[in-house]
Amino acid sequence: MIEHISEYILKPDYRQRFELLFGPGGQWDKLFSRCEGYKGTTVLRDTENPNRLLIFDLWTSVEHRIFAIKTQEKLYSNVELLFQEWAVSKTDWGIFKIQAESSVRSRPKKR
Repeated sequence: MIEHISEYILKPDYRQRFELLFGPGGQWDKLFSRCEGYKGTTVLRDTENPNRLLIFDLWTSVEHRIFAIKTQEKLYSNVELLFQEWAVSKTDWGIFKIQAESSVRSRPKKR
């Protein structure tokens, strides 16, 4: 499993549109939801700067991601054009291989 991580600093008037684009049924969902290897997207909003968002796209492999972008090239390009209009800046942090995952379990109540 891999995650592609991007950071966007958005123009204030475009934050809501950007979040809708990544939401269920949004253009990002339509773009990749039927692509083999796509496992979903997580959007995080900075608590100190609400116009700063991190996007985590989860894929089975780098090859699945590359193939999906190639097969959806026109739609992907259209979405990227919107991002350019809506963002002050975009930084691609890269593709990271998931090495380990953990979960937090609630602690037993003391009696």
